[in-house]
Amino acid sequence: MLCALDRDGLTPLFAMSRITEWRAHVTEQMQNNTLIRPDLNDAGPVGLPWTPVDQRGYHARRREQ
Repeated sequence: MLCALDRDGLTPLFAMSRITEWRAHVTEQMQNNTLIRPDLNDAGPVGLPWTPVDQRGYHARRREQ
């Protein structure tokens, strides 16, 4: 292990770092009077067939029983 951290302390450590990041974003947005949103660049497949939820996997199998 790179760092000897207690396993129970990992979640709070992660949360503290995220809160610091979120606070920095809020401060920046308030100073510039703008809402910062990331640009969406979805390069996934297009034109795939769509199946209603009730006809997919678990729901469809459950209805057949």
